[in-house]
Amino acid sequence: MYQELAKQYRTFDKVEQLNYAVRKHLYNNKHLMTPTAISVLKVLARHAVKYVGVAYLKVDNIAKAVDKHRNTVIKAVKLLVELNIIEKLTQYRPKNGGNGANIYVIQRFKPVHKKANKTVKNNNATPRTQLRANTEKPSSISVEAVNNPNETMIAKSYNKIINKLRSETPYSTFKNWVGAYVKDYKLTNKLYGIYKAQTHYIKGVYDNDLLLNISIQAIKTTFNATKRKKLRNITGYFNGVLNKLLDKLYYTELYEA
Repeated sequence: MYQELAKQYRTFDKVEQLNYAVRKHLYNNKHLMTPTAISVLKVLARHAVKYVGVAYLKVDNIAKAVDKHRNTVIKAVKLLVELNIIEKLTQYRPKNGGNGANIYVIQRFKPVHKKANKTVKNNNATPRTQLRANTEKPSSISVEAVNNPNETMIAKSYNKIINKLRSETPYSTFKNWVGAYVKDYKLTNKLYGIYKAQTHYIKGVYDNDLLLNISIQAIKTTFNATKRKKLRNITGYFNGVLNKLLDKLYYTELYEA
C-alpha cells in the first residue's frame, strides 16, 4: 500500500532535484521556520530517497532524530504544511496497534509572487528575490571534477589569495581570476552574471567571501576542463559547476545537522 502511494505521490525524478528544492525552501523560508521545523525537514529529506520526495516515518522516530518532544514535532510538521513545503498524507496504523507512520511528500519549490500594495509604502520591506529563468533549474551538465569526493572544494591557498584581494570589489576579483585564463570581457561579464544570479538569494545565509571563493573554484574547474576537452558552452558548464558547488555547501549543512 505504501509503495503504491509513494510511487503515485513522488514529486521528483532525481535526488539532486529533491536536494535542490529543499535548499530553496530553506533559503526562502528560513525566517518563517522554527529550528525544529528546519531539523524535521532535513530528517524527511534524508528519508525521501527511495521514492524521491516521499518519506514514510513515525512521529516518534522523527522526534528521536531531532531530539525533541513529539508534540513539538507535530507543531513543526504543521508549520511545514502551512508553508507548502511538505504535504502530509493518511496515517497508517499496524494491525497489532501502536503508533502508525505518516507519509510526508516534499513539495517542489514555487516562488511566491506578491502583489505590491499601492496604498501603503514600506521602504524597509525587502522584496523576495527572483532568480533568472536560466538558473532556476539545476543544470544537467555532467561535471567530473566536481563529483570527485576526494577533491577539496576550496583549497587553503585560495583563502590566502582572497585575503589579499579583499580590498578589491567582488567583480574585480572575479575578473582577475577569469583573466588568468582568458582575456574576454564579454565572457567575464556573462560568467559574473551567472554567479550573481545563483548566489543573490542566499546572501545573508552564507558569508560573501565564502560565496566568492566558491565562484573562484568554479572558474578554475571550468577553465581546467577546457584543457582536457573542447567545451561548446563555457557559460553553461560554469553554471553547472557553480550549481554543484553550492549544492555541496548545502549538503554539508544538511548532513552535518
